[in-house]
Amino acid sequence: MSRKSAHENLSDFIIDDILMLSDDEIESELQIMGINVDEKVSEFRQLVDAPSLEYRKARLRNAKAQSKKCTDIKSSANVVIENFKAAGKDIRAVLTELVFSGQVPAQITMAFRDGKEISDEEAESILEDLISLGVVKDDESGRSK
Repeated sequence: MSRKSAHENLSDFIIDDILMLSDDEIESELQIMGINVDEKVSEFRQLVDAPSLEYRKARLRNAKAQSKKCTDIKSSANVVIENFKAAGKDIRAVLTELVFSGQVPAQITMAFRDGKEISDEEAESILEDLISLGVVKDDESGRSK
């Protein structure tokens, strides 16, 4: 058993004494000391709300920036896909070419589809994902490793 100092014992006694007070007793003590509870609560809320408001504004700015970044990536993906289409290339053929030429990293695999062809929407979605991963870029050849 450890020994507590007199200071620690006194602190524990005071804390316990305060915790045992009723709300009315606390209100009475504060009035005797000349403390207006409503005023102090209002001051406290102002102190807390100002940084909280700045924090929420900063989070909103960050969320908007992230959203814009995602929109920019999607726009870039759409430009690349439209360039392929304008060149008369089939998106599925482009994906096949990318996979077989080794430009798609080995860590990226494609699921077997029981011999079924993927739809144009799925092919575009896969190509968008590859663009967002940086496998395909909007350059002269349309691809980059």
